Amino acid sequence: MVITTETIIILIWEFLTMFIIALYLYFEPTKIYNFIILKNDRIKKKDVQYNRNIDIDEDLFSEYYIAYNYGFIKKRNDIIGAILLKWAITGVIKIDKNPHKNNIKNEDCIIVLKGNPIKTFKDKRERTLYNMLYDASKDGILEEREFVEWGYNNHKKLAEWLNNVLKEEREIFIKEGKIKPIKKIFGVVYVSTSEIKDKAIKLIGLKKFLTDYTIINERQTTEVVLFEKYLIYAKLLG
Repeated sequence: MVITTETIIILIWEFLTMFIIALYLYFEPTKIYNFIILKNDRIKKKDVQYNRNIDIDEDLFSEYYIAYNYGFIKKRNDIIGAILLKWAITGVIKIDKNPHKNNIKNEDCIIVLKGNPIKTFKDKRERTLYNMLYDASKDGILEEREFVEWGYNNHKKLAEWLNNVLKEEREIFIKEGKIKPIKKIFGVVYVSTSEIKDKAIKLIGLKKFLTDYTIINERQTTEVVLFEKYLIYAKLLG
């Protein structure tokens, strides 16, 4: 079965449908490990121009954290779909037809986990997510029903993983001076800086570009590699 880039994204979205529903039963989209956006750092989305550029060195986790806190990601678990899509494109996982099924419906796909988590992932959060998927599959071949069942039984692990992503990103931004902790009588508040705003503007512009991608003439000249990056960010940005 030939898997094109377009097919990959369709299959992943279909594969994750039931799992995302399961997640929503347990996760409320409330802000956690957030930061305060000062008046001068607020953004009027209608004033933001298209952004066609993607920094290949950027970290999906940091961009997810900014986008979520600025409110243009509504579901915390969108990061999971984006990472799975990245893994599929880079060959860490393979999407294939379930050999035990006679038809070829999208929901009858399997995810073959091909990577070695120690050698493949520099980021421990990706490694942890990969290990959870492998645990769900038991044998490295993950079917939808296995993923959904594991998600129901281990929703606390998934919630903790998502919360840790947000927590660690805030700590990273604090160390980099891009978020300022300020002590108040009632505790500590975390305030964003203009650097966070600049990144948010780029992400909002990218989301606007991706939203209108099908009506933009320049899409025909997009290179395959860049198009694959667009797919990942489209998933990340909802």
